[in-house]
Amino acid sequence: MNHLTRRIGMVALAGALLGAMSGTLEAQLAQGLMRASGKVAVVDVQESLLRLETEPGARQPGTPSAIQPTLFVIDEKTRITESGKPAKLPELEAGEHVTVEYIAQGGRNLARLITIEGPAEATQPVGQPSPTMPLTR
Repeated sequence: MNHLTRRIGMVALAGALLGAMSGTLEAQLAQGLMRASGKVAVVDVQESLLRLETEPGARQPGTPSAIQPTLFVIDEKTRITESGKPAKLPELEAGEHVTVEYIAQGGRNLARLITIEGPAEATQPVGQPSPTMPLTR
C-alpha cells in the first residue's frame, strides 16, 4: 500500500468516526431536552431572555408543580414558531401561551424551540367598560 492510499484511508476513517460521534452528540442532546409550558411573563429582546410562568404539571417529572417563573436564554440555536411558521422573539407578547423545549447547561435554561400556542389574553383598554359589565350612570 503506498503512502497516498494509506493517507486517503485514514482521512476516510477519521471522517466516519467524526460522523458517528456527531450523531451520538445529537442523540444525547435530544435525550436531555426538557419541556415547559405556560404563559409568557416577560420578553427581554435586548438581553435575549424569556420569563415564563409555568403551569402546574407542565414541567418535567421531578420538578415542582406550583406555578413559578422560569427564565430561558434565547440564542442563535433557538427556533421560534407560530402556527408552524417561523417567528421572531420580538413577536412574543406577555400573556401568550407557549411551550419551550430547552436544555439545562451551565446553570442556564437554553431554549431550543419555542412554540407559540395561543394569543395573549385580550385586555380591556383603560377607561372602556367591559363587555360583560353594564354601564352605570
